[in-house]
Amino acid sequence: MKKTKTTIAQKHKKQLTRRKYYKKYLALLVVLGVIVFFVYRGAVLLNSTHFSPLNKIKQAQADAIDIRDYFCDSPQDDASTGPHTTFIAPSKETSEKYRKNLISGNQVVNSELTQEPGIINATGFEKTQDQYPGSSLVRIIDSNGRPFMRSEVKQHDAQTPSIAWLMQAVTIKNAAYYYSLEYKSTDKTLLEVVATDKQGKDRYFGVGQAEATNNWTRIEGHFPNYDGTYSSIKIVARPLETGITDIRSLHIAELRDTRPQTAIISVTFDDGWSSIYKNGLPLFKKYNLPTTQFVISGQSIKRVNNYMTFEQLSKMQNAGHEISSHSLKHCNLSTLSADDLSYDLSTSKSLLQDKKLNTEGIAYPYGSYSPQVGSKAQTLYSYARTTDEGYNDSYVDRYLIKTQNVDSDTTIQEVNSWIEYAKQNRLWLIFVYHQVGESGQYNVTVDQLENDLRVIKESGLPVKTVRDSLVFLDN
Repeated sequence: MKKTKTTIAQKHKKQLTRRKYYKKYLALLVVLGVIVFFVYRGAVLLNSTHFSPLNKIKQAQADAIDIRDYFCDSPQDDASTGPHTTFIAPSKETSEKYRKNLISGNQVVNSELTQEPGIINATGFEKTQDQYPGSSLVRIIDSNGRPFMRSEVKQHDAQTPSIAWLMQAVTIKNAAYYYSLEYKSTDKTLLEVVATDKQGKDRYFGVGQAEATNNWTRIEGHFPNYDGTYSSIKIVARPLETGITDIRSLHIAELRDTRPQTAIISVTFDDGWSSIYKNGLPLFKKYNLPTTQFVISGQSIKRVNNYMTFEQLSKMQNAGHEISSHSLKHCNLSTLSADDLSYDLSTSKSLLQDKKLNTEGIAYPYGSYSPQVGSKAQTLYSYARTTDEGYNDSYVDRYLIKTQNVDSDTTIQEVNSWIEYAKQNRLWLIFVYHQVGESGQYNVTVDQLENDLRVIKESGLPVKTVRDSLVFLDN
């Protein structure tokens, strides 16, 4: 009996010892697990900082990337250059769309400039002031017997009045109208659409400044009047300062209404700031709104501080946002040589596409463009967005897309008014933002952006990327 009791006691003691061992072993495993967890989190945190070993390697690789050095004339901020002063001929697709959808004949009185007996100028045209030395307005017959109208200014100063041939105004209704003319000039020519409202007040819409040319050159565009604000329009071409401007073949005609059944909205951001990723992306997710990000590819490839990395841009794209170009170096593109312009635009696109970013469009830096910039953009991109203020209809030129620019002074009432106007007139409204949660006139606070996105969401209008909006308008 004694031996049996001793054996049982020994077994019990062994069991207690084993349990203590298991507890110590389990505790050790827990401690090791905690240590591993914190080591892992520390490594993740370390590698997420600018000074992490991994990021140092990535930064060294980025610094080694060669980007051509060339003079980059850049203003001090990202402000728009204002309503643009340079005329760019519409793309071939836009011109074809105009011709396909003309639903009236030419409404310009005496568009061929024939002369009635006893009248020294063409019927339906009148002169502005020309009673000062060196200016003249005359009707001329060319060697082929075809008439044209000439405006000439030999000297110019601040007191020199503008001179031009004024056509008889064309009555218009709630619709869009096509306009065109042919011109030749020895210097820059100013092109305008003069619209008269129902109270008889004129408003001048600058089409742009056209370059000097020895050949007859067509200028064309369209004037939307869907809300019926204006009762008549006329087109005017005259010397900007000095020189000779000849015009002929003036044309105004109504266009078929091809607007979609509903207005659409696009939300765009310029530059590719990291604050967009940090402060904007959570709001895009919250309101389930896609955006178009126009990024300075050179800043991202060089991993410049405060700009989104390509990894972040890829995450944005995977979340349904469009990534497009804002050029390579954010130069004023209109100041670049032809070779540097080509390099900047082509390299920007290739860098983004090499990173599997589906880049199709470009936003002109500073809103600045020229005929050369527009022509080059058409060979590389499927669209170009300006910072020229306005709305877009189905006749929008893909390389002159208009916007509404949002900055720190923009009120929620303005945002609401833009949305309401687009909704009433079935137009495409594009918002342009820059940084989010940073100081500066061209940036917005997080609260301001959230309020804007809430209003956009509550409008009930479809919100699409720029690329998808163009597809929507074409269908």
